Amino acid sequence: MTSPSISVITVCMNRLEHLRAAASRVAQWEHHFEHIVVDWCSQRPIERDHLSSDPRLRLVRVDGVADWHPGQAYNFAASCAQGEWLFRLDADCWVQNLDPTSLIHQSEIPAWVANASQEGSLGEILVPAEKFWGIGGYSELMRGYGFEDKDFVYRLEAAHHASCGSLAAEQVHFIPHGPQLRAVVRDSDAVARAFKRSSSAYNRFVAASVPWTARRRRASYRELGADHWLWEMGTLPELPASIAEEARRIRRSTFWGHFLMLPEQYVIHAPQVLLPSDQSGRFHVRWFHRLYWQTVRRLIALPLDLLSVVRRLRG
Repeated sequence: MTSPSISVITVCMNRLEHLRAAASRVAQWEHHFEHIVVDWCSQRPIERDHLSSDPRLRLVRVDGVADWHPGQAYNFAASCAQGEWLFRLDADCWVQNLDPTSLIHQSEIPAWVANASQEGSLGEILVPAEKFWGIGGYSELMRGYGFEDKDFVYRLEAAHHASCGSLAAEQVHFIPHGPQLRAVVRDSDAVARAFKRSSSAYNRFVAASVPWTARRRRASYRELGADHWLWEMGTLPELPASIAEEARRIRRSTFWGHFLMLPEQYVIHAPQVLLPSDQSGRFHVRWFHRLYWQTVRRLIALPLDLLSVVRRLRG
């Protein structure tokens, strides 16, 4: 039984050390014919000699972007691939003990995704390129990371009236790390977790309000040279004004509500000077927010922390 060609696609933004380690392991996997690695405007450009010498690895650079939007980034990576199948593997992920031959001949299953119990490797997916583009790829209306992978799977399953298969835990591996790297937020763990919650809530609302389809126009890029591209500013799809306003309100209430453990109604009615909205997806956390977190919020959370300890002891 022959295996169709598989393109591994990876996008990296300022995570060279993880990419270097994971890419060397991807190079040991014999079942792909190319590995597309997209340097998504890293502050320190990735050089080809930073990575595995595997001739199947192709490094592509994108300039002009300042933010990490996985949907946009992985759509670009997929557009560079030539394989009949696409295998998204993030910059900290690789596979082993996986022979995809039998998987990809099960035509009734639209794609294969990492097991839901695998924290850190969720989002890794093996999907036919035709089916990927048949639903338009990932939604480029989403901002920040979180939920773009789930939305893609939901739309794919709905389009094919079938559930995706599951890759076993021993087949997909990842490098553990804190939420700061996931959110591209160089701040405390608490801020990064709140940021993750807020972007996920924002993207859930976007998925429900403006479903992504193959008919929607994606971001555009201009070729600067061999494997070097520039994002054309202003081409990233935007939400309708009324929906964008509500989505931003959700992001604000989720971030401050989670970070400071405040009721949603309090956040909604609090003045902007006290609990401001994000600016280009980033929240300005000031000294008095951190003081509140270290004092009042810790007291509020104390009963929950004690309950968590009791459950662990009983377990």
